[in-house]
Amino acid sequence: MRTFAHGFNRFRSGEALMINPIKIQLSKIEKNTIDPEMLAFAAPIKCIHCYFNDYIPTQFYLVTPGVETYDEHDELSRIVRGQLGHNKFTSMYCDLGDVICVTRCPQCGSEDVF
Repeated sequence: MRTFAHGFNRFRSGEALMINPIKIQLSKIEKNTIDPEMLAFAAPIKCIHCYFNDYIPTQFYLVTPGVETYDEHDELSRIVRGQLGHNKFTSMYCDLGDVICVTRCPQCGSEDVF
């Protein structure tokens, strides 16, 4: 039986409950390594707050191992906040694996872009 808890993979081995920390790593990748068709879904167009619609820079990170559960997604959110200083991110799956992108409006600093 396999269950998940915040930040830990828990699984039963006989009578003992073993706990292994989730070790999610982020590796920055260049935009040109991602399939252009996938980039069409991740490219920011406009800021929701100030309506800025010029170039909005985006950074991409490979997530290893891939995120499969809600608890792993919560852990990924904590890592993104702590390591990258972003509260929001977009995730996608491509030929490289799980990839997230983070962005911030250069005009007002909002992360609410679409």
